Amino acid sequence: MRVRRALAMTINRDQLIASVLDGIVTPSYSITPPGILGYQPPKLFAYDPEGARVLLSEAGFPNGEGFPKIELQFNTSDQHREIGVAIQQMWKKELNID
Repeated sequence: MRVRRALAMTINRDQLIASVLDGIVTPSYSITPPGILGYQPPKLFAYDPEGARVLLSEAGFPNGEGFPKIELQFNTSDQHREIGVAIQQMWKKELNID
């Protein structure tokens, strides 16, 4: 749970939407996107790289040491590839993981 939360907390959704998606979507901080049938879900997490590093350390991977290599899967669209690359860079920068 700590690792998944740390990964989620190091994705800067606002930056991702502005730089990769040209501001065409709204960031989501829960499983249900905002605005579905008028529902506004609670914000379950926020961009918090320092908090994410603490969680990753508590999970046994201080500064990303010993963290296994993970694979991010996405469909074949160019836009999804760009999102995947951006997320990969955020994880490397903030958590020192590949």
